[in-house]
Amino acid sequence: MKKKLATLLFFACGRAFSYMLAGEEPLSTQKDICYEKFLKECKVQKRELNSLINDVKNDLQSTLQQEMFKFQKGSLNAIKKEVLKLEGFLRESWFANVFNSSTSSCEWLKGTDFCPSGFAANFSYLYVLFRFLNDFNPTSILEFGPGQTSRMLSRYVDLKNKNAAVYVVEHNPAWIDFIQKNKLVSDSIKILLMPLKEVGCEGYTTKVYEGLRDHLKGMKFDLVMVDGGDTSTRYSRTSVLELIPENLHPSFVIIIDDFNRPGEKDTAQLLVKKLDDYKIKYFAGVYKGLREQKVIVSEDLYFGTHM
Repeated sequence: MKKKLATLLFFACGRAFSYMLAGEEPLSTQKDICYEKFLKECKVQKRELNSLINDVKNDLQSTLQQEMFKFQKGSLNAIKKEVLKLEGFLRESWFANVFNSSTSSCEWLKGTDFCPSGFAANFSYLYVLFRFLNDFNPTSILEFGPGQTSRMLSRYVDLKNKNAAVYVVEHNPAWIDFIQKNKLVSDSIKILLMPLKEVGCEGYTTKVYEGLRDHLKGMKFDLVMVDGGDTSTRYSRTSVLELIPENLHPSFVIIIDDFNRPGEKDTAQLLVKKLDDYKIKYFAGVYKGLREQKVIVSEDLYFGTHM
C-alpha cells in the first residue's frame, strides 16, 4: 500500500512538471484540451490518493486499537493476578491472627512452634485442624502425608486425648526416617509406609497408596486429613475414595488440603458423589488462606463448615 501511494504521488508530480516544461506553447484549443485532461487525471489520482490515505489511516487505527486491546488485556490480567495474590496474603494474615489468638491459652499446644511456609500446612489449615481437635475431640485419626499438621496431632494425642489413635500414611521412606530421627512426631503416632502405584481415574492417570484397604481393614476414622501422596494434575490424592463407606465413622470430618488446585477439586467432587451414592448425609465448606481447604462433615458436625 505504501509503495502504491508513492507511485501515485510520483506520477502526479511528473505529469504536472511535464506540462510546465513543454517546449512550444500549444494552441489555445490544444491548451484547453490538455489542461482539462490534466485536471481529470489529477482528480482521479486525488481520489485514489484519498482512498489510499483512508485505507492507511484505517489500518493504523485498527492496528493501534488491537495493540491497545492486547496491552490493556495483558495489564488487566496482570493486575487481577496481583490482586488475587494480595487477597490470599490478606486472608492468610487474618487466619494467622485468629489461629494465634485461639491457641494462645491452649494448654496442650503451649510451646509448639509451627512453620506454615512453602509446601507445609498454611494458617487456614492449622486453624481448621486445631478447632476440630479442640472442639470435636476425635478418637480415630487418619492423615495422608506427615508434616506440620502431624506436630499438632502429636501434641493432641500426648497431652489432650491419650486415648486417640493416630495413623499417618507416607510413601517416602527417606521422609519417614527424617521425621523419626529428628523426633518431629510423637511415638504415639503410628506411621504406615505405603508405596504409590499408578491407576486410571475418569480417563486420567493418578497415584494411590498401594495396599491401603488391607492396612486399614476394620478401622473407622472420625477425622481424615488428605494432604499426602504425589499430586496429579487431575484427580489428585484419590486414595481417600477407598475409605468410603467401610472406614468412615458415622460422625466424621474429612479435610482436603490444596482445594484451590484442579486435581483436588476433581477428587472432592468424586468424594461427595460417593457419599451421595451410599446415602451418607453431610455438609461441606471451604476455608481460604493462601491455600484452600475443603471440609466435609457429617450432619452432627455442621458447625465445622463455618468456624
